[in-house]
Amino acid sequence: MTVLQQLAQQTSAQTWVIASMLFFLAVFTLVVLRVLRTPAAEHRAHAQLPLEDTGSDREPDQAAQR
Repeated sequence: MTVLQQLAQQTSAQTWVIASMLFFLAVFTLVVLRVLRTPAAEHRAHAQLPLEDTGSDREPDQAAQR
């Protein structure tokens, strides 16, 4: 018997497996509910964030070199 098998028997690994699955399902459900309850306008605004170039994120040295 390996060390991991012994550890699994001593710590009741099945309990941890079930607990981790329930935790995952709870977090997944919360994320899905948050996404579904967010207004569509906010999703559109977030979708445009990477495309906006306001120039404010440039450092002064980089702007002078261009």
